[in-house]
Amino acid sequence: MLSKFFSGSTLRFLTTQVTLSSRSPYGRRWSASDKAIALSIYHASPKALRILSQLFALPSEETIKKSMRGLNIYPGINEAMVNAFKSHVANLSSEERICTVAFDEMTVKPGLSYDSRRDVIEGLEDFGTSGSGLVADHALVFEVRGLLSNWKQPFSYYLTSSTVKNSHCAL
Repeated sequence: MLSKFFSGSTLRFLTTQVTLSSRSPYGRRWSASDKAIALSIYHASPKALRILSQLFALPSEETIKKSMRGLNIYPGINEAMVNAFKSHVANLSSEERICTVAFDEMTVKPGLSYDSRRDVIEGLEDFGTSGSGLVADHALVFEVRGLLSNWKQPFSYYLTSSTVKNSHCAL
């Protein structure tokens, strides 16, 4: 019945709301698209996710964090991101494909943690293939951005202990 009035992601969201509204929060199972919607909201504002979770059935912050832990995205050029970019570009017109490579560097809170799955200490300077052992306090992201259409796709990032020297990032 809802399909007469809605389509695509709106229909999926509404169907999820109808299906899960009567279930206990601990008995809900989330699809990848449900998690993607919640992640988008969480990325914009964790507080917004908490407020909307009072109105709608949405994955919790912990569920989002658990699903993010399953991603294998590490410093350096990421093949999964490059493949996502290839898939995205395949659906663009020649005018929409006009793009530029941009980079953005930001300060991150220094801190170390142990990743038991990979048996490595995270939070150190990491250029994908090398590092200095210093604690990282900056992140540098390279991305491709559309010039005539509104899209962007990151494809590489690096953790640094200060500003980046160009000899470390071989693109």
